[in-house]
Amino acid sequence: MKNNHIIPCYLFEWGWETAINEHLFEKEITPNQMYFVIQNNDFNPHSSWNNHQKISETEIGQGKVFLQCSRYAEVNGVEWTGDEMDFMKIIIGKILKINLLKDYSESTQTFPAYHDLTPVYQIYVNYIFDLKDYLYNQNIDELVPLKLIGNIPFCYLHHHDDCDVYADLFNDNTIVIEVNLSEYAHQVYVIVKENIENTMVFSIRLAMEHFCDTETYQLADYRLNADEVNVFAVSNPICQAFFQAA
Repeated sequence: MKNNHIIPCYLFEWGWETAINEHLFEKEITPNQMYFVIQNNDFNPHSSWNNHQKISETEIGQGKVFLQCSRYAEVNGVEWTGDEMDFMKIIIGKILKINLLKDYSESTQTFPAYHDLTPVYQIYVNYIFDLKDYLYNQNIDELVPLKLIGNIPFCYLHHHDDCDVYADLFNDNTIVIEVNLSEYAHQVYVIVKENIENTMVFSIRLAMEHFCDTETYQLADYRLNADEVNVFAVSNPICQAFFQAA
């Protein structure tokens, strides 16, 4: 059994900057450039669940991993279309500076839904990969130093008895599963199946939690054992068909 690993990552909320400068398009993000990235529009210092800065000043100068989605995608919803999965990028960047939205007066008026104390991160982009590259290749050199290796628990495997589960096939070898633990606790898993030494192997490659833990976005390589496969396999007919080789 190989070691499992995760790589913590954050959403790359760049739609904020593109709306300020109409000449910028999110697909034009390139390495060796600096970008302003807003935390997200859920931040509120008076909130009971999303009231703290996700990246602290002590992390300035450190490399971080980000997940870029289409600005029109509902990452916290079930709208995981093929086009959105095709678009998703993994970005490795360094935090240069952290400001607040109120420091950008022209932006505060443009985005009334954002609290003026919302953190804004200046990120220098070093590398960009398609998410699909990571789903099917665990040996991207630039990501290797960022891996956390060890025993990695995923909450769904302990809360499966009374969950609503939705699933969409990305392709024959990849499934996106959303688990609704409650109205305010959602989890999403991207699971890949591979034939390794004549054995069908299922691995979580991307895991996200929403509302119950809004900053848990994890690139992963977590190989499911037989019991864990069975937890997912019985969820609905789409899951049953995907995991039938187990």
